[in-house]
Amino acid sequence: MNVLVFTLQIIVIMMTSKLGTGFKVIGRLVSDSCASHMASMHRLHMSTYKESIHSSYEHLLEVQNSKFIARIKPIASIEEGLEWVKKSRREDPKASHHCWAMHLSGPMGKDVVHSRFSDDGEPLGTAGRPILAAIEGESLTNLVVVVCRYFGGTKLGTGGLARAYGGSVREGLKLCTRITLVPHREVVIKIPSKEIAAIYTVMRRIESTVTDQKGKIEGGLTKLSEGYEGDSGQSYVTRWRVPLSLCDQLEVQLFSLTKGQSVLLKV
Repeated sequence: MNVLVFTLQIIVIMMTSKLGTGFKVIGRLVSDSCASHMASMHRLHMSTYKESIHSSYEHLLEVQNSKFIARIKPIASIEEGLEWVKKSRREDPKASHHCWAMHLSGPMGKDVVHSRFSDDGEPLGTAGRPILAAIEGESLTNLVVVVCRYFGGTKLGTGGLARAYGGSVREGLKLCTRITLVPHREVVIKIPSKEIAAIYTVMRRIESTVTDQKGKIEGGLTKLSEGYEGDSGQSYVTRWRVPLSLCDQLEVQLFSLTKGQSVLLKV
């Protein structure tokens, strides 16, 4: 039905307009239709991105006088996660154990997963693995959790330990603010200075599509630098950090709006 309506629109334009004007209107209709389709497709695929947490969070769970303090932090590398473990040890030297796990996804949206965990002296399989299972159970990535245990005098057994370590993390993660992780890349845009407004028009149009059901996205569109080139500053050059899935759309819309005067380089 949409194809039929669109075809009829073209026929009416060709019959009622001059040839040149007709082609301009048709071009606009095609451009608007493509932009709308790309935006809807981007929203559709947004649900396939992974989630992490917005900021660090600490949660306490008490089980038979033992305290399990889950310290949760978003990270971008294994080294950053290991540093969080070291910091926990420095700040809580009196804790009986510092058990931990981390989960990281591959760069540029690739499904490469890195995970590590440690029981830190607790019986094998009672701490690190349950912590990691809690992270995976919440479908989260790019974070590390250290659970500091203060022994309360009562032995919990292997099952009790696993439930306590995993439970402290699950409860804490459910209280964290979540964000959607979107792979990004940098682009350099060069256009005539008189066309500067076109960049911000397109950026606003594209940024309106960078949202999920919760409205929380990691990154978005970020301007990194700008300047002018040429003796009289006739060219404007700017560098942006853009969601990877929107790079092609950005290039097409800029090219269209500036009538072919824009140049976009992916770096």
